[in-house]
Amino acid sequence: MTLELLHAGFLGILATILALLEIEIEGQAGWAERLPTFTLRHKLLGKKVTGYHILMISLLVTLMHYPYVSGVTWTWQKELITLSDYFLLAVFWDFFWFILNPYYGLKNFKREKIWWHAQSRWLFGWPLDYYSGILIALGLSYAASGMNSFMFNLEACLIMTGLLAVLESTYHKLYWKLHQN
Repeated sequence: MTLELLHAGFLGILATILALLEIEIEGQAGWAERLPTFTLRHKLLGKKVTGYHILMISLLVTLMHYPYVSGVTWTWQKELITLSDYFLLAVFWDFFWFILNPYYGLKNFKREKIWWHAQSRWLFGWPLDYYSGILIALGLSYAASGMNSFMFNLEACLIMTGLLAVLESTYHKLYWKLHQN
């Protein structure tokens, strides 16, 4: 139980760090809009995919597999859990970007204000992509070992969401103070 809680907390913290890193890289121009990177149109996703995103996702998935080349025994069950972790992490990493980004914040987390999520359907204030990611994570986790680890991870990410929502304005003030020129 303790290891599961640490693992879940780690995912929430990692999602936060990734969101903060991406805010520093992209600023207000989300979806790598102004980065010097190539862009491809992904037919299945129905949206643009950039070289930046391909490399960030590849880096993260590779790092999540590091334990398996460091002595942890790889199994299909562990692989499914690792992939489940990635899909859940991706949803909250993206959502935390909006909470913490002072150019957006929760007040601007709306379909009409986010061009790269505008073509997605929205349900209860979230793009359908988020629900898809959570359902994929749930399915992978369930196939691996049931829902226990998924539920710990989801709860940790939801708790982190609440914490970041409370700290949103404080972080935005800190961001502007640190970025004064």
